[in-house]
Amino acid sequence: NRCPVLEQCVDEPDGRGLLVTGPRGIHRWPVAGGGGSVRIGPPAPLSSIADCTQAVLSRDGRRLIASGGDGVRAIVIDLEPGPRQVEIQDHGPAQYVALSPSGRWAAAGTHNGNGVKVWDASTGTIEADLPVQGSAKVLFSPDERWLLVADYGSYHFYEVGSWRPARDVPLDEPRLTSALISSICRNCSRC
Repeated sequence: NRCPVLEQCVDEPDGRGLLVTGPRGIHRWPVAGGGGSVRIGPPAPLSSIADCTQAVLSRDGRRLIASGGDGVRAIVIDLEPGPRQVEIQDHGPAQYVALSPSGRWAAAGTHNGNGVKVWDASTGTIEADLPVQGSAKVLFSPDERWLLVADYGSYHFYEVGSWRPARDVPLDEPRLTSALISSICRNCSRC
């Protein structure tokens, strides 16, 4: 017997389950407890996206975005009221993904590719195609005002909704945290 590979495990905010990604897709493992014991499983499949490499859960736990090992696509899964999948296409190799805190926007950066794309997470409609050269990681600010893109040279801040560039910060800044993003945004002339 072969032990399954676990790429990532995300705890649902309400504590009722674990979302697990791996070579066989994405599965939800229900967690129930009481009387000093905990029961986990059985798993329920959410998507068969092969070799899922990254998954991010929205703040409210109702929406998940994941990138596939094929490096070509990402998917958004609405977890409630029932699993519904929106395929995010036209962006290869999609590797790094983010959901805005409300779950409204989905973003994907590449690994060994170019560009960052932003979609309406409910429909899969492309909202922006940002001209980023090379690999890029993506992250939304906690207040959902900014999309942060990290490439090989800088952190780039884009205004959510208009997708206009607002500020660039050299990579020699300390590792970005929510507090640093908030601080930079407070001091940004366009904020």
